Amino acid sequence: MSTGKQGNSTFYKRAYINAMKKMILAAMTLAAASTSRGQANLGVEGGLNMANYIQKYGDNIRPSEYVSGVRIGVIIDGAIGRRCFLQSGLSYVQNGTKFYIYNTSYYPVPLTMNVNSLVLPVNFIYKTGKQYRNHFFVGGGLTFGVNINGSSTTVPKTIYNRDLRIGSEKTNDLKRLEAGGCINMGIEFKKGLFFRAGYHTGFTNLNPISNSTDAILVKNRNISLTFGFLIRKTMHKVKRSK
Repeated sequence: MSTGKQGNSTFYKRAYINAMKKMILAAMTLAAASTSRGQANLGVEGGLNMANYIQKYGDNIRPSEYVSGVRIGVIIDGAIGRRCFLQSGLSYVQNGTKFYIYNTSYYPVPLTMNVNSLVLPVNFIYKTGKQYRNHFFVGGGLTFGVNINGSSTTVPKTIYNRDLRIGSEKTNDLKRLEAGGCINMGIEFKKGLFFRAGYHTGFTNLNPISNSTDAILVKNRNISLTFGFLIRKTMHKVKRSK
């Protein structure tokens, strides 16, 4: 039985990696094609990320809190229509959660998990105005993430303090690969500055022993407030004005 479960785990892991490779290839192809036609804007984006791991056992949800972190990365904004765009890139994201455990005296102790991740988003964006005018935008899409490392600590640290074990083995604390979906909206100014609010929900159960009948369901949730700058937008405008 365990061999079958391990085989399924390997199959889904390979399928995920293949899907991620295809999405990266598609994003790179879009970047090359759009850049060659002068239709792509390269940029940077960063800001606040509020993260939480929703932990559910049956119909019961463990009380947990969002923890704050950063989200920073590079983006490419490629036109696929008059007001439709495909956005991708790569971001460093601080994920995590906070909940309470009980020590030997049955006294609740806050435990905080911090996880460092790399995330590749692929968003379809609709913009309400022309590129070189102030406008709003709204969109959504898929995200593919890789959890790199993390830690789990309490206050005081003497009760519980160690690095997280990340991987697909049953002895690990958190799975390494994750897929999810996201929605976002914001405002973009004609010189390239933009502000964005986003929400991300994970599709992957991050509990490595998710095949067990008594396993806890663990899924990622993010709320982000970011700002950024599309660098090439200003460059195109300067060229036009000459």
